[in-house]
Amino acid sequence: MNDETARKRPARWWVFVVLLTAGMALPFLIEVGQIPWQCTFKRLIGIGCPGCGLTRSVFALVHGDIAESLRFHVFGPLALLGGLGLWGYYTTALIRGRESFNLWGRGFTLTAILLLIGMIVYWVVRLCLNTVP
Repeated sequence: MNDETARKRPARWWVFVVLLTAGMALPFLIEVGQIPWQCTFKRLIGIGCPGCGLTRSVFALVHGDIAESLRFHVFGPLALLGGLGLWGYYTTALIRGRESFNLWGRGFTLTAILLLIGMIVYWVVRLCLNTVP
């Protein structure tokens, strides 16, 4: 990495961390019933996507309504923990001045694949039970 790249990288990562922080703060600032967007997949196709209800689940969870959170999507708590974990990792790495921000090791990739498969299986079950929000 040359000197110019080393100087530019922190600015880009600070912007990333600031945007990630804003995204993580959003559920604390907006109530579940006030979410101003809707699932594009559902709007276009007519059925909810594998992540349908995930945003509302996270919003309900940060407002203390665990039952409502799980009703919207059982992966909501995992999404919140994952988001907080990524935020903590990137913020800590940036503050400490680490050069590497790569999380895509074998364990992380395997976890992401298993979560994706789990979400698809959960989606199919919800479609069969007609419980997709």
